[in-house]
Amino acid sequence: MAHALGCLGLCLSLLCALAFAVRAEPAQDDTEPRAQLLRLSQRRIFFGHQSVGMNLLDGVRELARYQAKLTALRARYPRTVFVHITAHLTTVEGGAKAALKRLLGHRPGGLLENARRDEFNELLRRAYGGKEPVFDLAHLESTAADGQRELHGWNGRKVPALLAAYTVDGHLNAKARLRFARELIALFASLP
Repeated sequence: MAHALGCLGLCLSLLCALAFAVRAEPAQDDTEPRAQLLRLSQRRIFFGHQSVGMNLLDGVRELARYQAKLTALRARYPRTVFVHITAHLTTVEGGAKAALKRLLGHRPGGLLENARRDEFNELLRRAYGGKEPVFDLAHLESTAADGQRELHGWNGRKVPALLAAYTVDGHLNAKARLRFARELIALFASLP
């Protein structure tokens, strides 16, 4: 995470990409996202998010490493608003192979990774939710447009996963990118 935060940089390309994404779907009313982008174009936005390693998701110790880095960044940049972003989820292996793995007491591919990411995301939500801006990417990735969640049972808990309908090769497809970009624009536009 320290590396991801250390890689913060001015992200004008993000605004350009979001402007292109909003423009790319003419059938939908995009007046509000365009207005939000116009407001955002007057601001400097620093955006850093990288996939995090499995070691980072081991618990409170890692969140303390995140909080320490954030404290240092706040001291260095006191006028900057930092937006917390939950860790990206992955799909969980399905089909007959996954069913056989479960029957034998093994976990399907992607399940443990998402369980660890969800633990970190819950810590992040509890630490900052309602107090500072949080972009809950993981919640968006695991929730269909109709509100249904992609959850997998494991060790007595429900583990969220990236919806297969939102991905191509583990990366977000065009539909998901546009939906999530609109949410991100709305969050950025709501900041003081």
